[in-house]
Amino acid sequence: MKKLISMLLLLVMICAVAGCAKKQDASSDSKEESKAEESKEEPSEESEASEESSEDESAEEESEERYLAPPEAFAGLWECDRASIEITQLPPADDGQKFHVLVNWGSGANEMVVWEYECYYDGVAGLASVETGTKTILTWDENDEMQSEVVFEDGATSLYVNEDGTLTWNEYKEDAGEGMVFTLVGPVETPEDEGAEQNEDAFLGVWQCGRATITITSIHPTEQNENYRVLVSWSSSAAETTTWEYLCYYDGMGLASFEKGVK
Repeated sequence: MKKLISMLLLLVMICAVAGCAKKQDASSDSKEESKAEESKEEPSEESEASEESSEDESAEEESEERYLAPPEAFAGLWECDRASIEITQLPPADDGQKFHVLVNWGSGANEMVVWEYECYYDGVAGLASVETGTKTILTWDENDEMQSEVVFEDGATSLYVNEDGTLTWNEYKEDAGEGMVFTLVGPVETPEDEGAEQNEDAFLGVWQCGRATITITSIHPTEQNENYRVLVSWSSSAAETTTWEYLCYYDGMGLASFEKGVK
């Protein structure tokens, strides 16, 4: 009897030890599976660094592939239909090369919209501005008196000279420049040129901007030494043209007239 009881106790102890071992093995397997899942869910620092490096290299390659015109390529008078952009390179400053940008849009015979910005050459996109640009609407009444209305004073812009020599204008406040492509038509007078004496013959000829045309001809001098006729024509529609006419004189700086022009 004692022998039987001893054998039963031994069997119970063996079962208990075997059960413990199974539990430990199961716990170990569970921990390993948990670690494996965590390693799948959370990328390693090396993996993240590799992805960031790949993105940076991709951005650098894209930047290198994009054409970037030099600063001097932006200066000048650019036109697209009834809109014109005057870009003037300002004297070098401590905070980089800056430009004055003036966008004129002849929305009608008696109305013009003007955007004005101070831009800097950023070496990436071309010219860019902070949010200090202004938009102004200019209108003229029947007596040729001008009224101005400031629409906003927090506009931003960027300008980019494309590889084919055209100019793209991005206006971020109202997307006014969307789809417009500007071409260079001539230079703009820089601040260093202000006050420089002009040659009288340089004014003669036909000058155009969108639907406006200025014709300047030489005439026999009048008693007031007016020896130029200036005719300005603006085709506001296919059936209507507005005309201004002046008799001008050369004042040593440019052409000027007395107050007897007609419209």
